[in-house]
Amino acid sequence: MCIVFYTYHAAFFGRNTLNFYGRNFNLMPKHYFDRLQNIDRLIRMKGTGTPKQLADRLHISESLLYEYLSFMKEQGAPIVYSKHRQSYYYERQGGFNLRFINSHTAGEE
Repeated sequence: MCIVFYTYHAAFFGRNTLNFYGRNFNLMPKHYFDRLQNIDRLIRMKGTGTPKQLADRLHISESLLYEYLSFMKEQGAPIVYSKHRQSYYYERQGGFNLRFINSHTAGEE
């Protein structure tokens, strides 16, 4: 079993916390994950358009878009922008995964 907890980014994840047995955990609303997945999908398709077009498509400000991109880069996503293509793309093949990944293989308990 593998669970990945991404760093909290106060600039756009707000200040919601959950206190669980004396430990504070930062909460990220589902729409933040949905946006990250949409951004990732568009980057992999090389179909983001300009930063303004992408922000408009996601119904967010350009500054918030840059916060998402910064967060993704902090997590290791090799995102670059091509003026020629007018799109963001990944320098290396891959994608940004925010889901639970079950590493349990057949026969293991």
